[in-house]
Amino acid sequence: MVKVLALITTNDWRAGRADVEAGLSPRKDYLELAAALGADILDLSDVGRSRTAQLFDRALRRGAGLAWLASRVQSEYDVIFSDGEHIGLPLAAILARKKRRPRHVMIGHWLSPWRKRQLARFARGGIDALIVHSPMQRNFATSELKFAERRVHLVPYQVDAGFWGARPAAASEPLVVSCGLEQRDYDTLLSAIDGVPVSLTIAAASHWSRSRNRPREALPANVTAGSFDYVALRDLYSHSRFVVVPLLPTDFQAGITTVLEAMAAGKAVIATRTPGQQDALVGPLWTAAATSWPESGPAIENASGIYVPPQDPGALRSAMRYVFERPDVALALGANGKRLTQGGLERYVAALASLIDPGRESAGATPALQTAGR
Repeated sequence: MVKVLALITTNDWRAGRADVEAGLSPRKDYLELAAALGADILDLSDVGRSRTAQLFDRALRRGAGLAWLASRVQSEYDVIFSDGEHIGLPLAAILARKKRRPRHVMIGHWLSPWRKRQLARFARGGIDALIVHSPMQRNFATSELKFAERRVHLVPYQVDAGFWGARPAAASEPLVVSCGLEQRDYDTLLSAIDGVPVSLTIAAASHWSRSRNRPREALPANVTAGSFDYVALRDLYSHSRFVVVPLLPTDFQAGITTVLEAMAAGKAVIATRTPGQQDALVGPLWTAAATSWPESGPAIENASGIYVPPQDPGALRSAMRYVFERPDVALALGANGKRLTQGGLERYVAALASLIDPGRESAGATPALQTAGR
């Protein structure tokens, strides 16, 4: 088995594991992956112990310090895995200019912004396998960034279905939930909710996004906004009739975490169909004029949600009214979504592991989690 160094961008992995073990958090994909591969981990706690790494983060951007730390120990490893381009691209720029280096596998969440695409073209030679989560980003990587198709791998993102589905899916009140910050279009949602007899709770926080795309300050009387930890958010999902994910037009898979969490919780999902977000749900594209389930769409029992066009409050209002007035439809969509997400995290980790170490044995004991501790 190869020796793998996993670069992680979240908090201290020890704290993350403690939260999972205490039931305060869903399982972390990076912890599952590190355990499956017997990988060492560099995380933000390592940056905190290195003054030079901190200087790189301040001078460039968050992630540069981890890239520098990884470059210092790269000769000790066969494979380095970067779980995001903010670390992976600067590291690739360093590795590309070395005569001997480890294999580098990187996840690219959103590669099309101008600065990222320029760095990706410069650093392309330091990336041996690029993992993306949406077809749009895969196409961009091959057509615009000129990655060879054999080096780009589409691996759909997944969540811990066991955690998010651990609460009953029954809803006794007319509550609608929306979550997240990344590329959210809350103005359209607030316009669409007018005239729909529901209460809306917006969990305007994100464990991943640095965006400040919060809803406008003046909220209607039937709308509340706040921040929720994982357990509180799970409880919020369980009390909702359905979940809405309003998105601005974008070419990456914004909103995917909320969509999958809601599906795992057994909730119908209404989401904006954007160039980057159009395949997570099985369902029709709804219009403002629609009053019944479109015959051109999949049967209700085969669907997990509904898509609406971007920045179209009329279509969103129509879709919300339809699902709200038909509890049987909401239940059917939620049940199918829950089924589709079962075992998703396990499949996701297995797919990443096979790309990081193609020759790894599929059987045997799970190695203990390690840390690089540099």
